Amino acid sequence: MKILITSEGQYINSDTELPEVGKKYTLTDATDQSEQQRKAWHALVHEWYKSGCYSFVDTLDFNVFREAVKELYGEGFSHYEYIDSNYKTCKAKTLEEIPDDIILDTRYHPDRIHRVLKHFYDYTKNQVKKSLDVIIPAMDENEVDTPKYHEIIKGMQNDSEAEVRS
Repeated sequence: MKILITSEGQYINSDTELPEVGKKYTLTDATDQSEQQRKAWHALVHEWYKSGCYSFVDTLDFNVFREAVKELYGEGFSHYEYIDSNYKTCKAKTLEEIPDDIILDTRYHPDRIHRVLKHFYDYTKNQVKKSLDVIIPAMDENEVDTPKYHEIIKGMQNDSEAEVRS
């Protein structure tokens, strides 16, 4: 739903969808292109998952699928986390920062070190755009052809055209 705030406590509804009495809403700036891009990314990834048109991960879990998309088509990993000798969780930017005894111990305890994907809300505007620029062709290549997919793409094109006009 999109609304235009006209004065304090007043708004004009610019959609056919009406707000429900008693329901709480979180407002976001509809002109904020990076927020629109994030929403488009999430909508596309969800539609890709629902379509079943992918082979790069074998899962029925949406969260696993989303993480695979971020790894393959996003910014990848932000850091490593490992369990030190005192059983505390530690962070490291690179494998070289992890003590050798921890690295050697992963032969017997492979879960002691794991990579952490960069959180999507930490992506910059350019990183989100770059990810969208990669995901859309990948979805086309995987033959995602649902009405919702085309609706999302059309909405992105309309938002782009509106951005150019303003």
